[in-house]
Amino acid sequence: MNRWFKLAFFVSLIFTLVIGCIPSYGSNKELRENTANLANENTLPIVIALVDTSASPSLFIKGAKLAINEINDSGGVLGGRLFEAPEFDDKGKAKIGQQVAREISQNLDVIAVIGHRYSSVAIPVSITYEKNGIVFISTGSTDPMLTAHKNYYVFRNIPTDEIIGRELAKLAKQQNLKKMFIVFERESYGKRLAEFFREEAETKQGITISATRSYHYKEKNLRSLWIGTEKLKFDAILVAGPVGQATELIKQTRMMGIMQPFIGGDSLDNKKLIDLKYDAMGTFVASVFDPNFNKQSKQFVEKFKESTRKEFKEKHKVETCKYDKDCEKLDKAAKCKNKFCEIEPDAKAAQGYDAVKVLARAIENSKSTVPMNIAMALRYMEGWNGVVGPYEFLANGDISGRGIHVKRLVAGDKFKFLK
Repeated sequence: MNRWFKLAFFVSLIFTLVIGCIPSYGSNKELRENTANLANENTLPIVIALVDTSASPSLFIKGAKLAINEINDSGGVLGGRLFEAPEFDDKGKAKIGQQVAREISQNLDVIAVIGHRYSSVAIPVSITYEKNGIVFISTGSTDPMLTAHKNYYVFRNIPTDEIIGRELAKLAKQQNLKKMFIVFERESYGKRLAEFFREEAETKQGITISATRSYHYKEKNLRSLWIGTEKLKFDAILVAGPVGQATELIKQTRMMGIMQPFIGGDSLDNKKLIDLKYDAMGTFVASVFDPNFNKQSKQFVEKFKESTRKEFKEKHKVETCKYDKDCEKLDKAAKCKNKFCEIEPDAKAAQGYDAVKVLARAIENSKSTVPMNIAMALRYMEGWNGVVGPYEFLANGDISGRGIHVKRLVAGDKFKFLK
């Protein structure tokens, strides 16, 4: 018996020593709170990380930094504390996103992260931020799974795929589209959006689904999707998938002589769709931002354009642009208006701007930079009316009260919002 006791003790000792040699990636939650509490007693900067996604270029960073500059120029928050915002890029890949999340988590001064637009990245990194006690606001993740685990620090300021899918089905009904053809990309985003659309369309809107086809994200020949559908009747086509391949699908479908209008999710709220010109004409798109929605929206657009005019002149050392081609020579993304070069904000810019502003309000309301206090303030904030419209956060970190805007690509290569 004594021999077995000694053996068990020896094995236990070896196990303890081995485990002790394994590097730990434990939580920095308590250390972060202590750092924030100490900072609250001083006038140290408030550090929030901005994570962009270069796999799908947008104006997210410009929108977020515009909000930060406005806050800092007006004296900051909590009686004079200014924001600092280091920038990162997750490149739309989960592995790189995790590396970014670990790097951010090692910096105890960071109290919040804004960004990570892809759901495939936002969901895994949310675990890291939750474990390390960092407030995380995703500006693009629409997967319901992001907030399914009742995390305390995880939020999003965008509606989910379920809301978007159901609203698109209601749009089809309003447009008197009685029969729909569904095409979706088999990854989770496209499949989710298609399922929510179909459920709402068939069970509540009385719309017939003529057929459903799917494709893999690596497929090049998308015309094969239409083989055997010659005799099918449908009024429009739902395309559910990331913008890159979705635009190629639209192009190849038009080559087949199929001219019914397309309906797409928020991923098609992108310049790539406009670049298709005639092929994409008439496409309905879900958008999370209408520049003319309310007073705040209009003011944001003007401030954004003014900031880009100023940035353009400083960057290229010019005072005016004589005509549009001058702008194109210097910056293809800019356009001439009122003799100055400016850029219109996209939905991603509005999302970034609003996320910074709502975070600042939560800091003011909680009178603290401790992430736990900020998270609580976000959940109990009532009637936030941002540049993207009114909403409030639910207990699980989702938002409530925010609508979806629908626009259509019309002649002149521009979007027209539907009422």
